Amino acid sequence: MLDFLNEPINIAIDGQVATGKTLIGSELARLLKYKFIDTGLFYRYFATTYYNHHVDNLSDEIINSNITIDDLEKINQLSDKEYLQIGTYAAEIAKDNGVREAINTIINRLVNGKGFVVVGRDVTTKILPNAEIKIVLDADIETRVFRRMNQLEYKNDFTSIFDDLMQHDYKLYDLIQKAKQISTIIDMKNLSLNQVIQKILKLVIYHSLQH
Repeated sequence: MLDFLNEPINIAIDGQVATGKTLIGSELARLLKYKFIDTGLFYRYFATTYYNHHVDNLSDEIINSNITIDDLEKINQLSDKEYLQIGTYAAEIAKDNGVREAINTIINRLVNGKGFVVVGRDVTTKILPNAEIKIVLDADIETRVFRRMNQLEYKNDFTSIFDDLMQHDYKLYDLIQKAKQISTIIDMKNLSLNQVIQKILKLVIYHSLQH
């Protein structure tokens, strides 16, 4: 259906926690026949690898690793509960600017050429600053809380998830604001994930028609 599009481009998708970046990005990549990269998987991969293992300089360990996109498959095999649990440690190592720079360097190394959909932190500002399509997904806290509760099969109460997302929002506020300044903002309130995907596809088609 999308075979009429011109040369492939790169698409960068940022946004708040629990906006569905991964689901939206992976489906978009499937429809466009692009390669998909979720930057969060890299943080989870290294969190899993070095959890309970002391290293003197984690950023050096990361930058010297030979990680490939295929290595991330073990993270995709985690259950939703395990995925979210390791995400707690991943969030801790992400506070280290050296770790973030190391992971961004690795992703830049892997994103070679065009035809990529990359989602996650720093994608619009540092990883793919020249992406033809840059998106920030925006949603109110209540929408994201209920989405996360659904992921956890309602095993966590509203208050604990609300508090967790508020903490993430506070920590990521400046990064998200910078991303919004250079991106198209999609307000996800009252939109299904499929409707969001269709909005992004329209931007891709429009870009193709203009070039």
